[in-house]
Amino acid sequence: VVTVTDTGTALQLNAPEKTMAVSGNLINSGTINLNSPGTFNYHATGMQILLPSGESAKANVKIGNINVNGKNDDGVYIRSGFYGNIYSDVPSNVILDGSDGVITLNGERNQGVSISRYMGSAGSTNGLDNIKNLNIIVNGKEGVGIGISPAELTQSNDYVLNDKVVKSIVFGPNSRSSS
Repeated sequence: VVTVTDTGTALQLNAPEKTMAVSGNLINSGTINLNSPGTFNYHATGMQILLPSGESAKANVKIGNINVNGKNDDGVYIRSGFYGNIYSDVPSNVILDGSDGVITLNGERNQGVSISRYMGSAGSTNGLDNIKNLNIIVNGKEGVGIGISPAELTQSNDYVLNDKVVKSIVFGPNSRSSS
């Protein structure tokens, strides 16, 4: 069990520049608990995937169990790398697989999966093509199961939530003003 109580990230795949090659597996085989207080200076992330605006990263990411209990936190955060922050339609070679666990949103204003980068494979018409089998329980106040950055939506890509991307989204008894 890994618990993040302030700002920070439990697990991170980091390839922020196009020239940085990353390959392998990032596996959460246990449970990540996010319990940040959600103030301006505090934000916690269970798994962060930082990818360049190129195809250098090739990895399989297993989400495992992530309990998002704090405020303003993300279970999984996918974005372009630090350098340039270019929102890009460059294909991704990273596979994000949720089949081995559940992201549970408790707390307030949390997101299960926050997407700020194209996650489609080469030749795909779906910007979410490399995200598979998500299991999300939304059980808090103003929680968002899957959020896509407004800047990413200005690109010419489609983002299609289908039964390949999402295995289940359940709204629990404590879910209020959530989506």
